[in-house]
Amino acid sequence: TGLEREKSHQLQIRTHILVAVGSCITAITSLSLFVQYSSQASIDPARLTAQVLSGIGFRSWSNLKTSNGIRGLTTAAGIWATACIGIAVGYGYYVLSICAWSLVMITLYILKKN
Repeated sequence: TGLEREKSHQLQIRTHILVAVGSCITAITSLSLFVQYSSQASIDPARLTAQVLSGIGFRSWSNLKTSNGIRGLTTAAGIWATACIGIAVGYGYYVLSICAWSLVMITLYILKKN
């Protein structure tokens, strides 16, 4: 029904928001650790964010296969893209983040199947 679709849509929006915030926090933490400890140790500021991308990618893509075929491919791609946007925000690439978010919104809402 329409109510069930609306509830599902709200869950997807909340999931995307949480993924973006979490990946943004990871990027900020990664940069902070790099600044704080770069003189004491060899630190790669991209390591934490790389783990976010691989973890989100694995988690979102692993549940696609169902008994009726593949479902949720767009949601999985959207969650992964959301993580990428969150990381870009965390690293301070605001213009890139806004452009990417705009492209994601165009893809999800304007090109949406009815």
